[in-house]
Amino acid sequence: MRLLATTIFALTLCFLSPLQAAVDSLVMGPQYANQVWYQFGVGTTATSPQSNWDLGFETSGVSGAIIANGGKGVNVYVVEGKTPADWETIDTTGMGEWTALHNSPESWTIGALNQPADTSNDLDLGWGSYNLTTHQVVGNRVFVVTTPTATKKLRIDALVGGEYRFTYANIDGTEEFSGVIAKSAFAGKKFGYWSFEGNQSVDREPAKESWHITMLKYVDMIPAGPGVTMAYPVTGILANASVSVARIVAEDPSTAPAPAEEAFETRANVIGWDWKAFANMAYTVSDSTAYFVKTASGDVYRLTFSSFAGSSTGTTVFESTSVVTSVSETDPSLRLSVYPSVVERCNHLELAVDASQHTTVNVYDVTGTLVWTTSVTDGFNAVALNTCSLASGKYFVTAQTNNGVISSTFIVQ
Repeated sequence: MRLLATTIFALTLCFLSPLQAAVDSLVMGPQYANQVWYQFGVGTTATSPQSNWDLGFETSGVSGAIIANGGKGVNVYVVEGKTPADWETIDTTGMGEWTALHNSPESWTIGALNQPADTSNDLDLGWGSYNLTTHQVVGNRVFVVTTPTATKKLRIDALVGGEYRFTYANIDGTEEFSGVIAKSAFAGKKFGYWSFEGNQSVDREPAKESWHITMLKYVDMIPAGPGVTMAYPVTGILANASVSVARIVAEDPSTAPAPAEEAFETRANVIGWDWKAFANMAYTVSDSTAYFVKTASGDVYRLTFSSFAGSSTGTTVFESTSVVTSVSETDPSLRLSVYPSVVERCNHLELAVDASQHTTVNVYDVTGTLVWTTSVTDGFNAVALNTCSLASGKYFVTAQTNNGVISSTFIVQ
């Protein structure tokens, strides 16, 4: 039995248990001052001022993404036909005709500075080119970056030894500064950030495993006429790269069943900004849309919006319901759901079991020791588990019949 936790069956999501929805909120503050990171089953894990950074440098992965703070009003322009060798002669002649570059709202790996990349050349990162011999990325373009208070010319000198090295200055060459972002200084996080105002790095986001969605100001493509879109700053929600999201329209979204696997997308902006609308001096939220967020561990949460206060408080109220359900490959009638997935010690946990025959439900700690057991009859069963007898940590739940076994997990804090 101690090996049971390591022999979990492949799971398919297809069952919705009638478990209680949790009401929660994302609070950005007046004028949407803060970015908020949120983990389902836990709550808000971090907040940070939206305006305390200008550029963000990807510190995990291999894409070398460099993003710009479009929500703050930072704009990036590539100086066409110029390379770092032309650094001393960079000017802004004709800048009014230049096209601003923005982060892709769909992917965290395509930042504003990655947009000039030649998509037919896998070695071109947009701001620099990967050298197969030295395994370094060497800068090959020059940018002009405008912030609400300054205009800078910028070159990314190299990504070498786990460090982004870059140089920026006023257009006339004054106040030149060379900066470094070391990936190791932001271990476990998606980006390390930089502020031109302070000429310094900024550690502002939580570990990438500790959040599922983030609410912030960013630039997205919005409708601007029939078949036309334009880049525009919005306030909305982007999903972590480790999760996928499905958007479902239903008569009653609060009871909408979980969709099929193919409905889930990895685009960061599936939730986005258009679940709310402004009319008659007030905001309304969609009463026909449900969002399902599938985490890296396979948990699925249904998200429906209740209200959006706008810039007065920057508060979004929503309901989330854990609808994660495991279905056994060997017994397709057997289903298991656990809510919440993270629970404070001495609070009750609900186990929902649906089966066509007698079922044994066991809870094991991480060592494989059986710490709780019960049995249920056929049909739907909601079982309450008092966690006072459990120590803080991760637990495995199994439901077993003569035809199969399924498993889920929860955490006691």
